[in-house]
Amino acid sequence: MKNTQVYADQYQFLNGFKVLLVDNSADCVEYAKTVLQEFGISVKVASSVREALDIIANEKIDCLISEIAISIEDGYSLIHKIRMWEKYQNLQPIPAIALTAYCTKKGCFSALNAGYQVYTTKPIYPSDLLNCIAYLAR
Repeated sequence: MKNTQVYADQYQFLNGFKVLLVDNSADCVEYAKTVLQEFGISVKVASSVREALDIIANEKIDCLISEIAISIEDGYSLIHKIRMWEKYQNLQPIPAIALTAYCTKKGCFSALNAGYQVYTTKPIYPSDLLNCIAYLAR
């Protein structure tokens, strides 16, 4: 990773932050985990909607990062279920980042309309991902 020392102070407040990363691409998961853990961010991983919902039901998560195109159920289904559960339980919404390799205006609008607060693309650039998390953390 390039110039991580330059970023260290800027993202120091994220140390201990808990992120749930939902993606069924092993390469993407490994890369994102490496990036985030380098800044002290704790990362839980799920490869399906069911796994993600189990984690959210049992652990405190500070931020969700979800691929839109995951198998069986997609990221839209995941955020819909999370938002319905939060509403039913009268919980504060988990800040959520939509992640996709297919960057279109319509896709961005759809993700934001579905309940994500931020939309970013693959390939993952460390500064972009960290900026999204930092934005939501504030």
